Order: sequence, then C-alpha cells, then structure tokens
Amino acid sequence: MSGLAKTTFIFTVLLSGCSVAQQSAYNAGNTTGINHTEYEISDFKINEAGGSIGGYTCCVMIPKKWTPELRAYISWKTINTKGLPPPPNFNKVDDFNKWEQQVKDRTQNHEAIVPIAQYDKSCGLQVHFLPCNEVKVVSSCFTYGMPEYPIQAPRKMKEPTVCPKSP
Repeated sequence: MSGLAKTTFIFTVLLSGCSVAQQSAYNAGNTTGINHTEYEISDFKINEAGGSIGGYTCCVMIPKKWTPELRAYISWKTINTKGLPPPPNFNKVDDFNKWEQQVKDRTQNHEAIVPIAQYDKSCGLQVHFLPCNEVKVVSSCFTYGMPEYPIQAPRKMKEPTVCPKSP
C-alpha cells in the first residue's frame, strides 16, 4: 500500500469513527393475525397494509419506544362458514357462481381503531381477532401459546348470544 493510500485509509477510518450514526426511532417487524373467533377471517389490513392469519407479512415499522397514544387502524372481513357447503368444481360454473354468492352473502366488513398494548421492546405486531368483533394489537417477542405471551385467549371461541356494547 502506498503512503498516500495508507494515509487516506487511516484518515477515512478515523473520520468514520468520529461520525455519529443516525439511529432510527423505529424497528421493522412482521405482522401476523391470530383468529380467536368461530368465523373465518378472510382478509385483514393494519394501517392499510395487508396481513396474514397464521403466517407472517413483512414489514411494519414500529416505534422502538411505546407511547400511550399509539393506535392501529384495523380492517377485516369475516365469513360465517357454518352450513356453507364446500366449493363445487370450477368446471360447474353455475354451481360455483351460486356458491360464490353464498360466500359473499355471509361476508361482513369490519374496521376499528385500537390501542397498541404497552411493550418494552418492539417485535413486530400481532393482531388478535376476538369474539364480538373485538381486536387487540400487541408487540411481543414471544410466540402466541407461550406462557410469557400477553394474550392467552384460545382459538375458536364461541360468540356470546349478546355482545357487550362498544364504548
């Protein structure tokens, strides 16, 4: 290495050591949905970005530090599949169209703005769909089903006869 190249290298290393790296106030994480209802959740979005029930969708930006005003806009579709026959073969076009209309008739759109539960460390967002169209959003580094996970509600919970009124 020539003297000029060595001096340039050392000077660059020294300067880079003196610069302060800008740190983001956000972490990137995955989103996932957990369905606790007896209905199918066919589609959901969190702040207009698509989500997945039972899988992970990349990526959401979450503040590293939780604040009480953190909220998420959740929109989702439910399908009451009780008594719905399985889909007919695609080559039976009329039967399939009738079945598809049955699915549409049983589909409801929902939306809510919900608080994001307090967290110490941001680790993606988990959206929980509960009976009576209740939604909870958490950021946990633990997996649903672990004792440390903040929501312990089971899956496939029965819908009560009467749902409590929303505040």
